[in-house]
Amino acid sequence: MRTLIMGGTRFVGRHISEAALAAGHELTLLHRGQSGADLFPAASHLLLDRDGDLGRLRGTTWDLVIDVCAYRPRQVDALAAVLGDGVGRYVFISSTSVYQAPAAPGFDESSPVLALPPGPIPDTVTDRTYGPLKVLCEQAAIRHFGPDTLVVRPTYV
Repeated sequence: MRTLIMGGTRFVGRHISEAALAAGHELTLLHRGQSGADLFPAASHLLLDRDGDLGRLRGTTWDLVIDVCAYRPRQVDALAAVLGDGVGRYVFISSTSVYQAPAAPGFDESSPVLALPPGPIPDTVTDRTYGPLKVLCEQAAIRHFGPDTLVVRPTYV
């Protein structure tokens, strides 16, 4: 399976990369090379900043894209713009921080999520904007990659 992981050398992405290689995926990691650049020699490494020019991805096709490092919806928008229809399945790693507090016992995907106040979308990720920005990233992912998009909301990792 041709797999692209956005990030993949730190935190939860590192473990997903390890599992993908163990499962025999043809793995490409897109990262800045600032941490873990020496990890996963069996994978291809595209050293790019996702906030920069992603043009090197234009025209590529992937069975699976796993996005572990989008914190702003514009990042999902930019990735979708260069990948177009070249994605079989898109997985977005979000967070339980999207839920309104307090989340009652037994909360699930249909529980209320956070929203930003009306106005421009902030570009700064803070304790107050992290959850609502992740919600907007989820929405962008589904809008661009379709209803089969898998959104994963892990708890504290």
